[in-house]
Amino acid sequence: MPDAFAIHPWKVVQTAFRPVDQRFAESLMSLGNGALGLRGNFEEHYTGDTHRGTYLGGVWFPDRTRVGWWKNGYPAYFGKVINAVNLIGLDVCVNDVRLDLAAMEILDFRRELDMEKGLLSRRVTMKMPEGRVWFETERFVSMADKHLLALTVRIRAEYPARLRLSAFLDGDVHNEDSNHGEQFWEHLGASSRDNAAPGGTLLSRTRENPFGTPRFTVAASFRAVSSLPFLHSEHREGWVCAGFEALLPAGETAVLEKYACVATDRDFP
Repeated sequence: MPDAFAIHPWKVVQTAFRPVDQRFAESLMSLGNGALGLRGNFEEHYTGDTHRGTYLGGVWFPDRTRVGWWKNGYPAYFGKVINAVNLIGLDVCVNDVRLDLAAMEILDFRRELDMEKGLLSRRVTMKMPEGRVWFETERFVSMADKHLLALTVRIRAEYPARLRLSAFLDGDVHNEDSNHGEQFWEHLGASSRDNAAPGGTLLSRTRENPFGTPRFTVAASFRAVSSLPFLHSEHREGWVCAGFEALLPAGETAVLEKYACVATDRDFP
């Protein structure tokens, strides 16, 4: 099998999708602006091996130490930079088939991290029962506004297709390296909007801890715009979503843009 990565003076380029490389590629394709950092995860649903990660500068949690035996001098906890709300979440369905690169036949794949422009992009061609589907994403985190992330998704099929796009925030996250398998967040509130800029907001706080270390409150909000008609917004504890749906003519491209903002009580009272 040819090598899946190409050489470029400014870009990290992946030219083939191999599930065994996924975590490695996610690490290479990370984006950050000094306050907000994201691994190069797929935006859409993915059932293969992955390590989701969104990290906020200065937001951490004291994870209780867990060892087989205890000795004097062992720390009571390890301070961990913890996985925060998933800001990039998308669901994409074509004729009720949910896009999942782990379960689909991939005809062509290219992912690039442009380190000159700070842009992460991906182009995928998939074979569906009715024909080919083309799927593209781009995203960046802003250097001008450290709270801001933006992404675009484009999708088209070579056949008429019922297309459903959903953009969401997901606060139900965990750390793989939690010593006791605990979640480090509690959900304080969620709300959704049905207007010209549909979207929603999540409010979370790190759980109480017995070590006297600070707790952090995080607010995340998003809005979504699409060439598809707006369907509905909804929310539940730790999750908020905006959905769009339409019958897409053969060869026509649907576009969704998602803008997410995240702030902590380190930034504002």
